[in-house]
Amino acid sequence: MAIKQQVMALNPARKGNMGRLNSSQPLYVYDTLIAQPWLKGVIAQIRGEKAIPGVDAGDEKAVKKAKEGLKRQLPIRAIHYSKFRNNHRSSEDAVPESFLFQTTIDVDDVGYVDAALEKARELNCSNTIWKGKLLHLEYSARKKLHIDIRMPMGMTIEETQKAYCEAAGIPYDKSCITPERIIFITDKDSEIYRSKEWYGILPDEEIQARREAFLKRGLTIDGKGTARYSLLAGDCKSPERLAGDFQGQVPSDSNHKVQSSNLKVQSNDD
Repeated sequence: MAIKQQVMALNPARKGNMGRLNSSQPLYVYDTLIAQPWLKGVIAQIRGEKAIPGVDAGDEKAVKKAKEGLKRQLPIRAIHYSKFRNNHRSSEDAVPESFLFQTTIDVDDVGYVDAALEKARELNCSNTIWKGKLLHLEYSARKKLHIDIRMPMGMTIEETQKAYCEAAGIPYDKSCITPERIIFITDKDSEIYRSKEWYGILPDEEIQARREAFLKRGLTIDGKGTARYSLLAGDCKSPERLAGDFQGQVPSDSNHKVQSSNLKVQSNDD
């Protein structure tokens, strides 16, 4: 797939305003940020790998409070849109035309992390609607997991999240489906895998096909509103039928071959 450019909305500031995002930033801004020593240091403190100055390591309550404060120092990135009006982070100010057709699965239970990593690899290489959909894998601030995926054609954020979580055997987190949802940014060493399509602006032909798929369901071009029918399994249409509904409208997704050696994941186009 020919990706024109990769852009994201993020706030790179330490202790930044979570209601503000710098729209349409090139990916090198993100790459420069995650290489910063201060970010690596804060992540190490949150994970208990580095002492927190002025905090008694034996005082669990104090340590927990300090870690919560450190997490609020982290920069943030928006996961669904690359542009917000006046750089104001809200559902109403998310620019519909900047919808990325991708979402982030937040694995917030450490007990699921290893299995979720392996399942992400399996699904990406499987003969299902998740084939070639894996865009990014990273450890979160607390060494849990973020899985960024391309949304299947015609599916909303909520449908994608529910269907993927069911397929991967991980808990569904409804807080991840809001248009303005953000993720705390972690350091370079926390990144496990990145596709060249991550935060990529899709080709015009595919964008048009995806918007039309939403419009046919009575939704807006970015998948908001009440759909005329569901695409979830068990409802009138399942994700498996989805592929047939829109097959052939756009070029098929490239299949990223993911290796599970030492939990490191690599793309065949890297």
